[in-house]
Amino acid sequence: MKTAIRVLLSLSALLIVGCSHVAPRYGVSVDKLEDLINLRTITSKRIAVAPFTSNEPGKQSIMCRAAGPVEPPDGKSFENYLRDALISELRIAEVFDEKSPSVLQGHLEHIDFGSNIGAGNWTIRLRFSSSGTAPFTVQHTYPFSTNFMGDRACGQVAQALLPATQDFYRSVFKHPEFKRILTDR
Repeated sequence: MKTAIRVLLSLSALLIVGCSHVAPRYGVSVDKLEDLINLRTITSKRIAVAPFTSNEPGKQSIMCRAAGPVEPPDGKSFENYLRDALISELRIAEVFDEKSPSVLQGHLEHIDFGSNIGAGNWTIRLRFSSSGTAPFTVQHTYPFSTNFMGDRACGQVAQALLPATQDFYRSVFKHPEFKRILTDR
């Protein structure tokens, strides 16, 4: 009987800890369309986006409490998730052209979250560069509410990656160095 209880408890613990929390696929925010239209109006230039690099190449998850990892969707690394999100934004703004000689590079310096009770946040720091312009770094922290229960809080962390990324790119698009990349020839 004791052995059966131990096995049952062990399996339960594995099921609880083994759950991952997957973020939703990226989608452009309707609230941000005005920012994207502004990008289109400041330039006729098109840019390509090189594969992003990272301080932690290929990182696909971050552990959340004891409730399991938080992951980008589709088995992507965080740098690929952020690159694909940027391309989506630039496509909507009609300033993306994968064959453009103007290529934007991105290097993910830091991505992490906090899941404190009631006060979660995502922090993203990316360094951007393009030929002919000085590199610049944008760091943005996106706050959101979390739950006391670990599993729920980590689910909220995963769900918040999408709006955190949208908010991050809003900061990037307003950065004067990003605008310079679009306007320099």
